[in-house]
Amino acid sequence: MLCRVDYVLALVLAGAIATMLAARRVAAADAHRVAHGYLVVSAVVVALRVALFVVRYPLEVHWPPDLIWQALGDLGPVLVGVVYGLTVLEWRRGGFAAVLRSPEVRFALCLSTGLGFVMTAMGSVFYIDAMRAFFAQSGYSATFLHFIIAIEITGGIALVMPWRWLNLAAAAAGLAIDMFGAIYTHAHNGDPLDDSAAAIGMQLRLAPLAVLTVGPRWRGVGVGAFACAALAVAGSAVVRQPIVTSQPPADELEYFVDPGRGRLATDRYADLPSRLE
Repeated sequence: MLCRVDYVLALVLAGAIATMLAARRVAAADAHRVAHGYLVVSAVVVALRVALFVVRYPLEVHWPPDLIWQALGDLGPVLVGVVYGLTVLEWRRGGFAAVLRSPEVRFALCLSTGLGFVMTAMGSVFYIDAMRAFFAQSGYSATFLHFIIAIEITGGIALVMPWRWLNLAAAAAGLAIDMFGAIYTHAHNGDPLDDSAAAIGMQLRLAPLAVLTVGPRWRGVGVGAFACAALAVAGSAVVRQPIVTSQPPADELEYFVDPGRGRLATDRYADLPSRLE
């Protein structure tokens, strides 16, 4: 999947539009079957990506797995778009609440989002030197990098555990802070918006997951999102250190926090994009 904001949004929109065009068929079908089908498709995509992750990283086999990995990466935002499409249909004409509020749909989002975070964090370990270079260039310590990796693995695993809604909401909030922090870091570094495409894409996953987890508490979700963004900015300011001049300049190093794929692109590490995107 291309790490561009417009491309990610286009994939989400495509999934939403396709769902709305199929509104009559979805409404006529049994809600449980629709929800179960969504879970099955999501689980198959996740399972294939986990298998390809093992092939691409520990085994270092990149062709043709890279092509399949990218194609599956495009399906993730499309499947998220299906949830947004169902939300619009429920808002405009009703009759789709049973699908949206089903445990299958919620678990599908938890599964794809949680394991996406885990794979991204584990992928970062394989290129830890490049990751440390980016964090140093951004004013962060190696210890903070290790903390972020641990948070993403722990939070990702927590999403797929059979917790009560409050525990899931806490895990989603922690990961949202992580993604807001990634977006803010790119903005602080003066990077283009597309460098934050992966983090924005993950926020688009976390938003419906948060709503489906806490139920009709829309105002609480909005306040929670604002609080997560504020904590991310404040936390970034607290942990940021003076930048060492020996680190590569900002235009030589770009970092994409991609929950579904993970991506690093640097002039000094030119072989990394084909491995991580």
